[in-house]
Amino acid sequence: MAPRHPIAPVVPAGRPRPRSRPMVPSRRRLDPDRIVGFACAALLPLALWLART
Repeated sequence: MAPRHPIAPVVPAGRPRPRSRPMVPSRRRLDPDRIVGFACAALLPLALWLART
């Protein structure tokens, strides 16, 4: 999946960028599609288990 926008952090205009972001490594870019796909893949067995019980 190609990103639909150039890679840039989405920061609201009124707030400064937070200095410490513990979940985002600074070495490599983290694209949202991979995060969403990984979260869906991780939560799918849980959702199936909850639907079965």
